Amino acid sequence: MDIKKAIEYAQVSFKKMQEENKILNKDPTAKQLGELMWLMYQMYDNKEIHLKAQDIINNLELK
Repeated sequence: MDIKKAIEYAQVSFKKMQEENKILNKDPTAKQLGELMWLMYQMYDNKEIHLKAQDIINNLELK
């Protein structure tokens, strides 16, 4: 996997982790992020993960 794809998987996983932790009211952990990255890798192919990462970037709110 190239570095760009790894970053896209990390972006999507981090967003998913933020959503889950907000619901569960708990702190994020490196272990949780690693598990979610593996899950995202299993769920999305290269094209889909690129589209998901692009969607996250397009929906960022600037503060």
